[in-house]
Amino acid sequence: MRTATVVIGCLLSFGTSTAGESPPTLPLPAGGFRTLRTIETDADFAQALAFSPDGGTLAVADGTAVRFWDPRTGKERAEPWKLSGTVKFLAFVDAATLAVIAAPRTSVSVRQYPQGKELARLDADKDETFSCLATTKGTIAVGSEGAAPAVRLFTGPNWRRAWRAELPAKSAPLAPAFGPNKKDVLATTWGKGVLTLAAADGRQVPGGAFDAINASHVTRVCASPDGLHVASGPVDPGAAGAVQSLGAGVVVFDVRSKSTRFFRWELDRDSAGLPLGCAFTPDGKTLVVPCRGQTVRLYELETGELRVLGHVPCNPYCFALSPDGRLFAFAGSNSYVAVVDWRGTAPRKDPPDAAALNRLWAALAGDSTTGFSAVVELGAAPAQAAKFFDEKLKPVPVARPDVVKTLIADLGSDEFAAREAAEEQLAALGEAVEAELREAVQGDDPERRDRAQRLLRTLNRRARVERVRALRAVEVLEYADTPAGRVVLAKLAAGAPSARLTQDAKAALDRLRASDPNP
Repeated sequence: MRTATVVIGCLLSFGTSTAGESPPTLPLPAGGFRTLRTIETDADFAQALAFSPDGGTLAVADGTAVRFWDPRTGKERAEPWKLSGTVKFLAFVDAATLAVIAAPRTSVSVRQYPQGKELARLDADKDETFSCLATTKGTIAVGSEGAAPAVRLFTGPNWRRAWRAELPAKSAPLAPAFGPNKKDVLATTWGKGVLTLAAADGRQVPGGAFDAINASHVTRVCASPDGLHVASGPVDPGAAGAVQSLGAGVVVFDVRSKSTRFFRWELDRDSAGLPLGCAFTPDGKTLVVPCRGQTVRLYELETGELRVLGHVPCNPYCFALSPDGRLFAFAGSNSYVAVVDWRGTAPRKDPPDAAALNRLWAALAGDSTTGFSAVVELGAAPAQAAKFFDEKLKPVPVARPDVVKTLIADLGSDEFAAREAAEEQLAALGEAVEAELREAVQGDDPERRDRAQRLLRTLNRRARVERVRALRAVEVLEYADTPAGRVVLAKLAAGAPSARLTQDAKAALDRLRASDPNP
């Protein structure tokens, strides 16, 4: 086996500006960013990358071979596979299965990992070639171009074709992905934006939620793991909210509110800054957008703001985000693949004192850049962060329905003291009584209605700052993943079921437990 070249140092730098914008800067935390490594390839550049489901293996399309590396150590994990043509696309279907498309792209080879034994060969129809690939456990979606562009769905374990969905003429698929329900297929196409194909039969879902993403040039699409957002790019919002072609930006669709947000920026010369695509972190909090021009943009979904603009050492051609969201791998014009731990830092040798922790607590409630810097710094001191958050964060109290009903009624009491006391107690319950307050606003009693409206306004102002800080604290606890941190998450997850903090802590804890090795 070959030995990978390991470069010691920080390949990801922050705070460098591109033309037409003044991006936020991220101060380097104490201890610096984790060592990054580069993995040599035989080809001029790798054409495809894929992480295994556990994140322990990085598959690299290395010319006519597929090589397998440990992304953290740079050591080869298995013997390379030699194929007859240049490998164009690859993806893990599950821990033991890999789908590969090689030139001349007339078939998908389903192979057993790590042995390389071919389990099935999925052929394209006459005068067609496969142009894109997406997988989820036990399922392969593949797009084809040619005489009749289409998307096909194959299912294991026998890998029979479940359906073939023809696409409109001159709308060749560019990059399929699985939708928020993990079953329907999202197909990005030339000239038709994003199409939703039903999992059962491949029929286009009429009036689908993603019709709002109506781009004439969309090359990538992805759904957040929590199913709440869909992102696609590159796109550019034009007049009246339309999406024009060949712009610099991504569009994010909110599944709950049926609304879209546009993240856009100025292009540098030679299309520097044009996004390659996008990927959500597993917690759905960050959208990672690698771009031409050696940049990576990280957006915070909660605030809709840029967390940081990072620079990488080559012009990215393809990229992959590890399943746990910790590692970002990319390949460019150079003959190597670089792996970045974009958020982690080496453990601090000098744990933060009480003053530093209080400063970081305040920073967690700041803008997206200040908050992200605090997330990184606290992540470098997981023991101190867990203890500090255990003191600062409390579960959202569970309100007894009968008590809440009485307090809502007392907002319209004839006695001033009763009205004041009820308002004070409801304010203390906060998010746990938001639904009841909204119902009271619709009532007939003017005094009750006015006080409920005032409580909601106060709650919304206070909740936004506190919610953002709490969600970032949960992000620190999940990323650090320490026993003490899990205890804090479990306490928060026991709060009022409807509260955002409760739901976020529970989801983080569920993801951590799901990643535990089987006993």
